[in-house]
Amino acid sequence: RVGEGAGEERKKVWDEDGGGRDGGATLSVGGGGVGLVGVRMKGQGSFQPIWGKPSLKIDFDEFVAGGAFLGLERLTLNNMASDPSMARERLGYHVMQALDQPASRCDYALVYVNDEFKGVYANVESVDRDMIGRWFDDTDGSLFEGWDTDFYVGWTDMFELEFGPDDRTNLEGLAVALENDDPELAMDEAAEFLDVDGFVGFWSAVALIGHYDGYPYHYDDFHVYDDPTSGTLWFVPWGMDESFNPWAAVVDIAGIVALQCAWTQGCLEDWFYDLLDRLDTFEELELDVMLAEEAERIGPWVEQEELLPYEFGFDSVAPAQDDLRDYIEARRATLMWELGVE
Repeated sequence: RVGEGAGEERKKVWDEDGGGRDGGATLSVGGGGVGLVGVRMKGQGSFQPIWGKPSLKIDFDEFVAGGAFLGLERLTLNNMASDPSMARERLGYHVMQALDQPASRCDYALVYVNDEFKGVYANVESVDRDMIGRWFDDTDGSLFEGWDTDFYVGWTDMFELEFGPDDRTNLEGLAVALENDDPELAMDEAAEFLDVDGFVGFWSAVALIGHYDGYPYHYDDFHVYDDPTSGTLWFVPWGMDESFNPWAAVVDIAGIVALQCAWTQGCLEDWFYDLLDRLDTFEELELDVMLAEEAERIGPWVEQEELLPYEFGFDSVAPAQDDLRDYIEARRATLMWELGVE
């Protein structure tokens, strides 16, 4: 229940005028009380006010020091406003994990605000120390979020520190290395600051699921973790709601790391063959079957939603799921055509 127990300053932002994004709430899960939590309405193009279907971040230790739920400090509840199939995040994060890429877990949640059913949400594991700890032995490193930035000299201060010391040595070192006019030397020098094999795997996985709104196809929807064990940076995906995108191509890269890799024969070959290997795994996942199962699971609840943020409401969902299924079934043929492989 939003606005309860957090004091007047935190309570007022939930007023009907929609004048704020942060507040307090008492949270219940499965009918059981969790207690007082911090809540933030989130999103850019997908932002919705409290009387709509807002995306929400739940912070369990906002008011209670060390607060957690089932070992989690935060929850991210996405309204899927950019995804009428209501399945891209669920499938996208599943694929990334199946390809052994550091990535969040994702499932669904039925969300009520003050007893009003807001709808089916993507329940995405927040990228925090708990999530990083599932993939890396040491969580004392620094996590940065990339939003409208890249690894260019003068740009690294635009990375937002999520946790850990604000040590940007590897970010800045990578930016300097990638400035080299010789791509071969640039990638050789980059290896001091970036796990290049890790990036190649990240890039091929992102390419498979058509996450063209994220790095290296765009300058946002990603994190980098500065891993103390390896002493290098690792990429972590985010913002999968526009993945499985058929309207862009796997070769349309923008990020400087991928550009320098693509101009380096050895790095490009590593990416190409890694992509082909992962394509086999992608097909073995039988995502078309998973999509059908998830559509059946959430369907009755989606039909009850009165706040679906799609042009045709509930009637938008099934066609979008059909488009997603077409993407999955045609992925090998599409990639081979885009890469010029016969």
